[in-house]
Amino acid sequence: MIICLLQIPQLPRPRVFPEGINKEIPEPHQLVLDWEKREPEFKYIANMHGDETVGRELLLLLAKHLLEAYNRIPRITKLVDTTRIHLMPSMNPDGFEVPKRGNKNDYDLNRNFPDQFRGPNPNQQPETTVVMEWTKSHPFVLSANLHGGALVANYPYDSTKTGLSVYSPTPDDKLFRHISKVYSYAHGEMKDGGKCQHFTDGITNGADWYNVYGGMQDWNYVEANCFEITLEVSCIKYPDVSTLNGFWNKNKEPLLQYIEQVHIGVKGFVTDINNNAIEGATIRVHGIRKDVKSAKNVARLLLKK
Repeated sequence: MIICLLQIPQLPRPRVFPEGINKEIPEPHQLVLDWEKREPEFKYIANMHGDETVGRELLLLLAKHLLEAYNRIPRITKLVDTTRIHLMPSMNPDGFEVPKRGNKNDYDLNRNFPDQFRGPNPNQQPETTVVMEWTKSHPFVLSANLHGGALVANYPYDSTKTGLSVYSPTPDDKLFRHISKVYSYAHGEMKDGGKCQHFTDGITNGADWYNVYGGMQDWNYVEANCFEITLEVSCIKYPDVSTLNGFWNKNKEPLLQYIEQVHIGVKGFVTDINNNAIEGATIRVHGIRKDVKSAKNVARLLLKK
């Protein structure tokens, strides 16, 4: 396994660590990823709201667990060997340092992405631009962003054309509900409704909860071929440090099970008659009004009938 660390938001050249080496957990705003094979690409992003801190700590602990368990726990070894795993513990380090919800310029980064109904944001922030460029530069298949303030797995769409808070399904609604339940059921407390607000099965359609324009998960699905949900992992946004082990114990298994969902569906290559990989080929599934484009490899999430 090769681990690279990339600084966010500047994204300089990575530092590469040899196979099997143990490193301390990286700084809060670094990215950890497996850079070894052309396998399905997965990402977790946390702390895009600076005062929602639990997700940041969970991703740091997840990075530590993946490093320490590799070549020791077969499940983890297989997961890392077959998946390119990207972790961004803090998308908003300036907000975290204060702490406050917005970035240095007081913009809410989860209202700052181009929206399918309202178009680009005229005040698009540097963090948003960097994450968009990074996302477009990798063929991400599955993703989740971690938040705080509730206990629920929230799936697209987050917005509606009318602005009303009503159910707004994607063409892949059944799949999104499935992967959301994977997380909530593995969590247990989330499935049962949590302590802050009750959601059936611990999941909700974003717009049915409340309408959000400029959200990151909708942009990922609409523009980047990436299936993303929002994980609200704590009722309290900035809990006491003494509670962090409890949050890790509740979320460790859900975090791993969710990464494993990147392997459902179909994987392979689109090639020409000379067996050369074709990039940009349209992958269309009968009955689903959502095409995806191929990279050098192809991964399209699908449920078995």
